[in-house]
This record gives sequence, C-alpha cells and structure tokens, in this order.
Amino acid sequence: MREEFEKIQVAKSNLMKKNGNTPDITSSDTTYTHSGASWQGPYFPPEKFAVERMVDGDLSTKAWFADNQNIGDEILFSFPQELNMSKIQIIQPEEVGEDMISKADVEVKSANGDWIKVGELSSSEGRDKTIYFDETLVQYVRIVIKEDLSKWYQIAEVYFTYEQIQESNVLKDMILEAEKLNIESKNKSLISNMVDALIEAQKAYIKNSIDTEDIESKLRKAIDAIDNEIEEIFTEHLKLAVEEAKNITEDELLNIVPAVVSEFKEALKEAEELLALSNVTQEQINNSFDRLSKVMQMLSFEKGNKETLISLIDRIEKLNEKEYISETWSKLQEKLSFAISIVKHENVLKDDVMKSYEELLRSFLELRLKPSKDKLQELISKAEKIDKNRYTENSLKVLDKALEKARGVFSNEESIEKEILEANKNLELALNNLVEKESSNINNSESENNSNSITENNVNNNINKNENIIASTTSKGNTSNTISKGNKLPNTGGRSNVAALLFASTITVIGSLIAKKKR
Repeated sequence: MREEFEKIQVAKSNLMKKNGNTPDITSSDTTYTHSGASWQGPYFPPEKFAVERMVDGDLSTKAWFADNQNIGDEILFSFPQELNMSKIQIIQPEEVGEDMISKADVEVKSANGDWIKVGELSSSEGRDKTIYFDETLVQYVRIVIKEDLSKWYQIAEVYFTYEQIQESNVLKDMILEAEKLNIESKNKSLISNMVDALIEAQKAYIKNSIDTEDIESKLRKAIDAIDNEIEEIFTEHLKLAVEEAKNITEDELLNIVPAVVSEFKEALKEAEELLALSNVTQEQINNSFDRLSKVMQMLSFEKGNKETLISLIDRIEKLNEKEYISETWSKLQEKLSFAISIVKHENVLKDDVMKSYEELLRSFLELRLKPSKDKLQELISKAEKIDKNRYTENSLKVLDKALEKARGVFSNEESIEKEILEANKNLELALNNLVEKESSNINNSESENNSNSITENNVNNNINKNENIIASTTSKGNTSNTISKGNKLPNTGGRSNVAALLFASTITVIGSLIAKKKR
C-alpha cells in the first residue's frame, strides 16, 4: 500500500509542463568551441556559441556551427505542444560575412503530420529573412541546408509568431482526481490498476498528446472502480467500547469533572448512532472509537473539594498588607491569585486543588511581620536634639555615622529585625559615648557651683557642727585632759585626725552630687 501511495505522489509532483513558448533545439553540426590551444586561437566555452543563443532574444549573441555547409544538414526546433503559427523570422549576425547561409529551406510540421516548406533562405536576399504563411498547426520547425559551401554558418536569432492553443483540462483534472482518491482499506488490485492508468495519463499529459481518449477512458474506469467498491467495515472495537461505557452508572459520574462527564455522554451517543447507520465509513467508525476510548480513560479525573482552599483564601484576604514585609506579601499574593482562579474553574481536578492549597498555605506560613521601630525612632529623635557645641568632634562623628545608618534602617520598609536591633545598639552606644569639650566644663563650672552652693554650704556647716560636737564629747569623756586658756583644746593631734576623716567624707559626697548633676 505504501508503494502505491508513493507512486501517486510522484505523479503529482511531475504534473508540470515546460513553457510552451520555448522550443528544444538540436542540430546536425556541433557548435564552435575548443580548449584554447595555441594553434586553435582564443578559448571559447561551449555555451558561448551554443544553439540556445538563437532563441535568447539577444541579437548580440549567436550560434556558430563548427562545420562547412553540407546539403542535408539541419537545425530542428521542437515545441512542447502544437501552436497556431503564421510567421518565422531568421536573422544572421552583422559580422557574418562569408559565413552567411548560401541556400536553405524552412519547413514546419504538426505533431503527427508531414513536413511543409513555408520559405527559404538565400545569401542573395541578405542576412535578415522574414517568412509569412497561412496560420498552420505547428509543433516542429527546421532549417535544412540545400547547397554545399566550405564556410561555417552562423545564426543570431530566430523569432516565431503564433497563438497558443487552448488545451483541454479533461486529462489534467482526471489526474488530479485520481491523486486525491481515498484508497484506505480499498482492494489492492483495484489500486494497482488505477495507479498504472494514472502514470500513463501523466506521460500523455507531459507530452501534450492530442489523442488521449483511450487514456482518459482507462483512468476513468479505474477511478470509478475504487469509488464504487463496497467497503467492508470493521465495527467490533466500537461495539465493545459502547458496551463498556453503558456499564458506567450516574452515581460513578457524580465525582467526575463536569467537562469529562459531558464529553463522555456525547461520545457515547455518537458511537451508538454510527453503529445504527448502514452507509458509515471505516474512518468514521475508527474516529468514534478513538473519541470514546479517550474520554473513558479520563473518568479517573475526580473533582476537587474546594472548601478548605476557600477557607484559607478568606483568611488571607482579611490580612493587612501594611503589617507585613512586602517581599513575603508579594509571594503570597501570587499564590492567592492562582488559588482564586482554581476556585472559579468548574472543571478543576482534585490534585490541582490540593496543589494550590499547599502552595498557598506554604506562602502564608512564610509571611513575615514588619519588626517594631519605636525604640529606634526615640533614639533618632534624641540624637537629633543634642547640643553639638558641647561635644568633641570625634565623638560627634561616631554619632553622625550611627544616626545616618539608623535613619536608613528606619526608612526601609524591608528592614529585618536583626538590622533594627543593630541600629538601636549602635546609636545608643554612640549617644552614651559622647565626650564633652574641656572648655564646656570650665564655662559651666560657675553655674554648677551656684546650683550646688546650697549643698556645699550645708556640707560645710555640717562639718563645723560635727567638729564642735566631737570636741565637746571628747572633752567631757577625757578626765585626764584639762581645758587650757582661751578654751583651746590641748595640741594632742586628736582633732586634726577626726577633721581629716570628716573632710574626706564630705568631699566624696560632693563629688557624687556633681557627677549626678552632669549626667
């Protein structure tokens, strides 16, 4: 069967004719060419003076025959098909000189007719000759030398005047019809006969044969024999598929995707209708079986339960975008959009629903809240309000660097908790490590002394009072000592030691108060 198909394809590809206006040319003598040996003169390639130069429409080219003019030599023009011809013009080159054709007859012939002389060439009439004759059915034209002359002859151009004959399309149409025949499941003997008839018709068409009635008749009979053959249809496979399909109940179809259920019922109905027909083709039966068997295989496509997915969608849609890091929010929205499309799709499968749920849930769990920046904002505000005139340049540089980084972290919506904590730590450390200028301590000493004057006076008063109390107590408790003149204590050194202790304690208290004041 494959070989028959290939033969038909070859016949189709060859269904092309040559241009009916261009003849093939043959001649008794060869044209002038040689290898270019020194004794032969300059080299001429074969195509330079080839016979095709006579019909190229260019008067500057020519055919130059490499032999003397001998009686009986001829040049033959063969057209692909018959033409209604009425004029022939033969032009020899301007430089032809002594090589001009001495004497020759010009004759025409139909496909199956005899040669008819329509004119002649003579050197006495010049190099350009036009021959007129009654419109004649012509497929062949020849120029026949009628006089010997020891001169090579040349022809520049030959023109033909004719009308193209309208060809019959009967054979061509029949060939195309045969090529398009459906020969699937047809009798091999009938196919072989048709292919033989088709190839014979193809050859006749290419040759432009006129009498093709017998060929057309053979091809017509071969085509009709195939068309009218009663095809034996095999339906057992479709019957079995229908039988199995009818065993499937409505309850079994409840959990199947609606589109599959609809296609199953339509395919089963079509199969039953085809089996009831008497003029059905094998192709229709086979196509119906393919459709029904395919949809039966899809009856495992169960509908997906969307309730859990819908619940998760509802929960996510209530979230506030501003509370979450945008990167994680964007990923969630992508999965959310897909999940919503799954819910809207009527024929979505169970596996698709589950896959969408898992992807959405995973994105939901990967969602991240934005870290709090309240403390960082307070530190930034505190750093922005300090009096920079009071602190050293180096400590301010550290503060400015920490402040700049803290501002960047604060303004970045994507800042993570680790970055915020680090910014808090660095800015707080920079604030605590600010160093006051020395000039600032001197200038502020007076105001600090004034503000602490009450405290210092109180401390001094307390020292004096304590000294008197200690002196009095010592005097009363020491029976061995006597009071000297002027109520002065004896120079024993006891008063100086006690005073020194009290003074050191007082100084420590004052120092602590001043340190607290600075902080």
